[in-house]
This record gives sequence, structure tokens and C-alpha cells, in this order.
Amino acid sequence: MQNNLSRQNSNDLQRKEKEIELQFDKGDFTRLLVQALQDLGYKESAIKLEEESKVKVEDSCVAQLRTYIVIGDWKSVKETIQKLKLETNSEKKIFLLIAKQKYLEYLECSQTHLALDCLRNEITPLISNVNELHKFSSLLICSQVEELYEKAAWDGVKGESRNILLNKICDNIPPSLLVPPNRLINLVNQAISFQQFNCFYYNVPPGTKIDLFKDCENNTLSIPHNCLSVFDNHEDEVWCVQFSHSGKKLATGSADRKIIIWAIEDKIEDCKLDKILNGHNQTVVSICWSFDDLFLISFQDNLIKIWNIESGDCIQDINSTNQIVSCGWVNEANDFFFAQQFQITVSDFENNTILTSDFSRIRDVIVNRNNNQLLIATDENRIISLDLSSGKQDYLFLEQDRITCLSLSQDCNYLATSLANQQIHIWNIEQKRIIQTLSGQKRKRFILRCCFGGATQSFFASASEDCKIYIWNKNHGALLKTLEGHSAIVNAVAWSPINPSLIASVSDDKTVRLW
Repeated sequence: MQNNLSRQNSNDLQRKEKEIELQFDKGDFTRLLVQALQDLGYKESAIKLEEESKVKVEDSCVAQLRTYIVIGDWKSVKETIQKLKLETNSEKKIFLLIAKQKYLEYLECSQTHLALDCLRNEITPLISNVNELHKFSSLLICSQVEELYEKAAWDGVKGESRNILLNKICDNIPPSLLVPPNRLINLVNQAISFQQFNCFYYNVPPGTKIDLFKDCENNTLSIPHNCLSVFDNHEDEVWCVQFSHSGKKLATGSADRKIIIWAIEDKIEDCKLDKILNGHNQTVVSICWSFDDLFLISFQDNLIKIWNIESGDCIQDINSTNQIVSCGWVNEANDFFFAQQFQITVSDFENNTILTSDFSRIRDVIVNRNNNQLLIATDENRIISLDLSSGKQDYLFLEQDRITCLSLSQDCNYLATSLANQQIHIWNIEQKRIIQTLSGQKRKRFILRCCFGGATQSFFASASEDCKIYIWNKNHGALLKTLEGHSAIVNAVAWSPINPSLIASVSDDKTVRLW
């Protein structure tokens, strides 16, 4: 008897040890489980869980509300809303949403008298914005249904309008009555995103299936960490490097007055020299691929060249009486820009001028494709935008020190400014604020090119005068890696657009390296 009692106590203790400590209400979590089962298509399992737990995923009135909205029974919709006893403001918002839907449906089926009655007695008392009221009133004169759809941005009863209305109404119902859509799935996704954000070395392409059975772990080998290949075909300092948009080609420019195109293969050991572009008579300062990768634009101090990549021929020379600061392509039509010290010119492919704009001394220029604009760093430590459609200049923000060069993330959301004080600032362009300050790299005399990179543009790499390459996590500002191997100043780095773990670097030691 005593032994049996001891075993019973031991089993009870083990059960308590195995109990999960919940930081939330068990019933609420069960509601999320039921909803998740429904969302994933396991309807019968959801019903059984509701029966076993005696927990309903939503109030019965909410279930009725869904039905009434779908069939357009507006009287029952309003009565059901009143039963939920919502806060006054929420109830008014919902009644206005319903009235607007009714009004548009009356207009759609040419019941103008009912629409007018709805406008006067239901919409007008609930709208305080006169302009919005005028906008709805103007819909009465629409002569065609198609005109109504366009002006109201509404797709009719047979479209998704009632489902959209349902979602908007649900947004105004407390979670205690209505579980937000896909709530458990969203919580899991948020937890995954949080782990990925706080995993400094996370470098996995979006869309990759996540293993839910283990936490995200730092893998230091997921970013460039060792030299994979060295190319020594240049005969002098190598100044610039850029991957093609496809990631299949790499272009490098050198003080030997040559541009070399390299074929980048899946196996790094198979990468090889593709062709040499001859024609410059001075150091090649910068190179830029066209968006279709068919052309390359390059410049030396006072000469711009446009190259046909397939043939390797220079197809256009553009001479300048002033020193050239930057050049690049602005769109898929192969319009391009070139910046002299105090002026930017935008031209079409035949070199017909589209736009010119004057500035104080220009330090660097970069293309923001999202907004069809150029971002210009000036000698006054300012970043100015130039709208390529209107030619309008706008001041964006002011830096703390002289800007030496600019870098832009692939999504065009983040701008990096390299400063004379050896700091790099990462700006959120939309918010116009600095999100990180990076430091560690050495820069005293030269312009050193840097870049964003990685599967989600979470990393930032910079060349350095101490012969190293520095890699940070952009989101946290943490220095993750310094790559050593070059024997002279590293002038520029470029991150592969298709291989999140591959970067290229060029140096005064005359070599091109893949890491």
C-alpha cells in the first residue's frame, strides 16, 4: 500500500514537472488553435476541438453577422451589431461602412431614390468630413456603372466588395468577440521573423521553408568568410567592380585602362575571364551595368564610354570639358546620366539630352529606381533628390561630415553614406533618419566603395585602406567579419545579387578576389 502511494506521488510530481507554464489564457489559445485548424482546412478537427474544449472560436452573433453581410441583409446586420454592445465610436464606424455599401449597391442597380434616401438619412449624419460627403454625393450623377466603379474604387456586389466590407467591420470588433484573421499563423510568423532579425548571421533567401522544430541559429559560415578565388589578369591597380543584375557576369575596371568581364559560374573554380574591353586611355574610375545586362557604361576623368557586352565594342564616346564624378543607367529604356562637378545631365541611348540640373559641387550620385529619381551627395554634406520626370530638386537630409560616396540597398529603402570621419551611416530613406552607424574600416585619403548584400539585404560590406574587407549586420550595426587576403588598399566591394554568400573585391594589389 505504501509502495503504491509512493509511486502515485512520484507520478503526480512528474506530471507537474511536465506541465507547460502558460503566460496566456488557455481558452484564448484554444480559440486560436480552432481558427488555425479551420484556416489550414481541417474543418472536422476544428469542430471536434470545439466540442471537447467547449470553447467557441467566435461569438454566435459574429457568425450570424458574417452570413448577413454576405447575403446583404443590412437590417439584420445592424441588429446583430447592436447585440454585440460595442463602444459607441466602433459602432458608428461600422454603421457608416454599412451605409456606404448600401448606397453604392443602390446606385449600381439604378435605385437612385433609395440611394438618395440612404445618403441623407444614414451617411450624412455620420460623416463630419465635408469633402468626403461631396465625393459620395457626386456619385449620383454617374451615367454608367463602369463610371461608378472607377470613381468609387469599388467592384460591385458580384465582386469582392462585401468581403472587403466584412473585413473592415471585423477590424472594429474586439478580439474577445472575434479572433483576428490567421491570428495563430501570424504569431508564428512574427516569432520566426523576430528570431531571424536577432540572428546576426541569418542569410537565407525569402521563401525558404523554415524548420519549426528548432530555433534560428547563428551560422558564421553563411556570410563570406574566406577567399575562394583570385584573378590576377589586371596589370595595375583595380579601382571598381560590379556584378551584372543576373549575377552571371562581373565587371572590373583598372588603372591599366582595361575593363575585364568575368564569367561567374555556380562552381567558383569554374569562373573565368570572358572578355577584355580596351579603349580607355586613363584609369577606369567607375562601371555600371544596364538593367538588361546588355550594355556597360564606364568613365575616366573626362570621357564616358558605352559598351556592347556581347561584341565587346565601344559603341559611344561622350567627351566632357569638366571632370566626371559619376555615371549610370536610370531605367530599362537605357537612358543614362552623367554627373560633372556642378551639373547632372540625363540623356537617352542616342545621347539626346533629356534633362540637365545644376548643383553645388557634386560628390556622388546614385539611382533610386523606386521613386524615379537620382540621389545626389553635395559638398555641403547634403543629400538632394532629383526627380527624373519633372527635374525638381528636393532636399532630403543633412550629414554630419563630408560625404565621400553613396550606396543603395536593392529595395531602395536604405541609403548608406560613407563619411570623411570614417563612419558609415545607414539611412531609412522614407523616415529620413539614421538607423545605424557603422565603424571599423579605415579611410583617410581615397574613395572606397561599399555595398549592401545578403539574402534580405541585412549585411553591409566596405572596402578599407588597411587591405581588409569589413562586413556588418546592417540592422544591429555589429561588425561580423573582417576578410584578409589583399596586400594593398581594397578599393571596392560588390555583393552578388543571386548568391547571398558571395562578394567580389578589387585592390591596389592588382587582383580581383571572390569570397
